[in-house]
Amino acid sequence: MRSAKLKKSSGNPRNIHHSYTFGEIKKTLMKVVKYLIITTLVIFTGWCVWAVTLPSKMHIERSLLIQSDPNTTFGPVNDLTQWIKWSYWDNIDPNMKTTFEGPNAGVGAIHLWESTNDSVGKGSIEILKSDAGKLVEYKLTFEGMGESIGGWVFQDSAGATKVTCYMDMETPFMLRPMMALVDMDAMLGADFMKSLNGLKTLVESFPKWTPVAMEEVDAAPMNVVTMKVSCTPSEISKTLGETYGKIGAMAGKAGSKQAGPVFAIYMNYTDTKVDMEVGFIVDKLPVKTDEGFNAYSTTHTKALKVSYFGGYKSMYPFHMGISEWLKVNGKDVHAPRWELYITDPGAEPDSTKWQTDIVIPQ
Repeated sequence: MRSAKLKKSSGNPRNIHHSYTFGEIKKTLMKVVKYLIITTLVIFTGWCVWAVTLPSKMHIERSLLIQSDPNTTFGPVNDLTQWIKWSYWDNIDPNMKTTFEGPNAGVGAIHLWESTNDSVGKGSIEILKSDAGKLVEYKLTFEGMGESIGGWVFQDSAGATKVTCYMDMETPFMLRPMMALVDMDAMLGADFMKSLNGLKTLVESFPKWTPVAMEEVDAAPMNVVTMKVSCTPSEISKTLGETYGKIGAMAGKAGSKQAGPVFAIYMNYTDTKVDMEVGFIVDKLPVKTDEGFNAYSTTHTKALKVSYFGGYKSMYPFHMGISEWLKVNGKDVHAPRWELYITDPGAEPDSTKWQTDIVIPQ
């Protein structure tokens, strides 16, 4: 092996040449590797020691006062299909692919999404708890980031509603220092406030509810012929008209005659879908019904009843008043409501005289 040589040339230091042996190079590399390992171990140890001192869970929450009652404020949060109207997160990416599973609202409702936007990604939200006018709790899952638990709390506050949005997250051990370096409370808290303000804008734009006084009545048995249908809220009038025509034709063919007002039983009502059982009161049940129709006798029962006078498009605040009455009196706010259309709009042009009896069996 050649040994290192040193030679001078013209007295110029720049002409000094040094040839390193393989052993010297190896020794130098080993020192560098050693220093890198030691440095890495020191950093890793320091990182772990720092992580031990940091909390394993993170709780973030923000609150806002909304000028509405807790029941009304609760509705758009409990129904995942309505989040697009107020939630900041649901509006980051207008091209986000979104699907829903289970019911639209309440426990078991699931919203799944997928986006190429890094701020949205792929994930799901599932409602775990739903207490009308009080709480909506959900599980939030982001692909590759695990799960967290979030919720919305609604508290009556002198005629308004204090709404608190919160999230509880498990912090992975090795990521705790990184989470500490990023002010997650400030970052997510700002997003919470955007959604809270969106909810406030939506709810405070709702028509104010009309106070009502329900009365307890005896609901006598009735013979009815019905069909179950679904539509969007904007299609209710058209759907009712078409369905009444089908029921009338079938009942007439089966030898039954109309013996009372037409009606609709609202089983589920959201901004995107309405599920109804639409029917006639008839003098007698048909011996046989066509496929898709139902014929049965209702049973004698106690019921709550209130009469509404006015056009159908103005009924929403009235139903809000019914919900308020039910809540105050400890009744089931989500019980199916019968709307019996007493007045025939074709015979009475003045819509202020149209009578609709709203009946809720107990």
